[in-house]
Amino acid sequence: APTVSLGGTVVPYKEVTLTAQVPGQVKVVSGREGDNVTTGQVVVAINDDELQARKRAAEAAMLAADAGMRNAQVQYSRELWSPRTGQPTGMGLPSMMDKFMQPFSGQYSGGNDPQLRRYADLYGQAKGVDDARTGILQARAQIEQLDAKIRDASLTSPFDGVIVQKLVEIGDTVQPGQPLMKIAYVAYLRIQA
Repeated sequence: APTVSLGGTVVPYKEVTLTAQVPGQVKVVSGREGDNVTTGQVVVAINDDELQARKRAAEAAMLAADAGMRNAQVQYSRELWSPRTGQPTGMGLPSMMDKFMQPFSGQYSGGNDPQLRRYADLYGQAKGVDDARTGILQARAQIEQLDAKIRDASLTSPFDGVIVQKLVEIGDTVQPGQPLMKIAYVAYLRIQA
């Protein structure tokens, strides 16, 4: 049978290029070209001081939102169990006189239904609780978003392999999408012909 000679190149079984996910300055580069790396080992880390500061600010906002939530719940409970009664009408009279004058002032001022007023007061306090709950959810979402960015600042090896190419050094400034390092899985090799 006739034979044909082909030229070929030995290549790794698989190879990945780790790219920057966040902008910043490179603070860690593990190893040199040819060094072995293990799964989960941090091979490149970008300075995340700004992200950490933003996370602390978001955690402070979370604490403030939590305090606002507790306060709104207390105000709602107070309104539920001890409604606002005897509020001054602006006439500068004691609340007893206000109660005496209330039926007469109601007919001339367009009505003053106590049940409607109570419903409006309860609704306003319930809205305060809902607003506080929304503030907590927003703060929690911001913390989760910053946690994801902080995780993205440290790039780990996806498998046991070898550093094939190192594209940055400590101190380099990188932008998202910029290649940082190539890692190859070399337990098995392939021939590309």
